[in-house]
Amino acid sequence: MNGSEGAGMRLIHPTMEYDRQIQAYRQEFLDFGGSMDGCGSLRRFDRTQDWLDQVESLKSVETAPPELVPMSQYIYVRESDNKVVGVIQIRHFLNDFLAKYGGHIGYSVCPGERRKGYASQMLALVLPKCRELGIERVLITCIRGNEGSRKTILKNGGRYESTVYEEEHDRYLERYWIDLSAEDGLPADKTVCREAEPTDELVRELIAMSAEWEAENSCRGYRENGEEDISGNRIFIAERGGEIIGYLFGHAEEAKNESSVMPDGTPYFEVEELYVRPQYRCGGVGRALFSCAEEAVSGEAAFILLSTATKDWRAIMHFYIDELGMDFWNARLFKKLDRRGATP
Repeated sequence: MNGSEGAGMRLIHPTMEYDRQIQAYRQEFLDFGGSMDGCGSLRRFDRTQDWLDQVESLKSVETAPPELVPMSQYIYVRESDNKVVGVIQIRHFLNDFLAKYGGHIGYSVCPGERRKGYASQMLALVLPKCRELGIERVLITCIRGNEGSRKTILKNGGRYESTVYEEEHDRYLERYWIDLSAEDGLPADKTVCREAEPTDELVRELIAMSAEWEAENSCRGYRENGEEDISGNRIFIAERGGEIIGYLFGHAEEAKNESSVMPDGTPYFEVEELYVRPQYRCGGVGRALFSCAEEAVSGEAAFILLSTATKDWRAIMHFYIDELGMDFWNARLFKKLDRRGATP
C-alpha cells in the first residue's frame, strides 16, 4: 500500500478497500454540512468506484479533462478504527482559477474529527510529495475568518500574501505561500501581518491581550477592552508561528471641524489601538502592523490619525514620527501643582 505513516495514522491513496469508510466520510458532510474541499466530486458520488474512476482519470494531464489539472488524491486513515478522518488533494500545477482562488492543495476533515490536529498532520505529510512533483512554492487558500484552517497553514510555514474576492461564491479568500525551495521552508521567526475577520475566537484573544496591556500600566487611563470596544473596527494582526503577537484596530471617519490639518469631509482612518506584546518589541512588528493597515486603507482614506497616552512619550514620539513618518498635530500636557499652601 502506497502511503505515509504517522502515530496511528496513514496517508494513502484511496481504494475500494475503504469503500464503506469513504461513503461514511461523505455522508457525515451531507448530514452536518460543510465544504468537502480536496475531495473532487465525492459529494455527488454515492458509489465509491465512480469517485475512484474520476480520481484515476485526474492522475495525468493526458487523461484529465481539459478544464482541470492533474491531481494526486489521498485519504487520511486512523488505524485504531480504520476511519477516514480527512481527505487531501495536490494539484500538480495551477490554471487561472487555481492560481487566484484554489491553490495547489485542498483538504477537509470530517465534522466529527475536527480540532484534533488532523488537518495540520495531513498538510505536513503532503508537502514532501509536492516537492517530489517539482512544486517549489505551494499556494494554499482559506476562507477569511476560518481560524482553524489559517492556523493549519501557518503551522506548516505558510506566509500570507493577499486576500481576494471570489464573486461566484461571494466570499473572501486568504492566499498563503509555503516555500519548499529551502530545506526547512519558512523561518520560524517570520512575522506575518494581515487584516483579520472579527471572529469570536479572535475577539477573545484581543481582549486577553488588552488585559496584558492594562497590567503593564504603560498608558494613562488604559483599561482592558470589551467586545463593544472592538466591534465595528477593522482589525489587523501580526502573527509568528501561528501566535498573535500584536494587533492594530481602527475605523473610517470623515473630518469635521479639523480644518487645521484637513478640510471638512476628508476621509481618514482613526487608529484606536496599536499593541505589540513586550517580548516582540523593537523588532519591527509595530511598524509592520502600521504598514499593513496603511496599505489596506490607502485607497479609501487620505490620512491616518491616532492619539497616544503612553507614559514613555519620548520613545513613542520617536516611533510614530521618525519610524512611521507621521506628523505632529497637537498635545495635551499636564503638571501637578504643589498645593501645600492652598486654602482648603
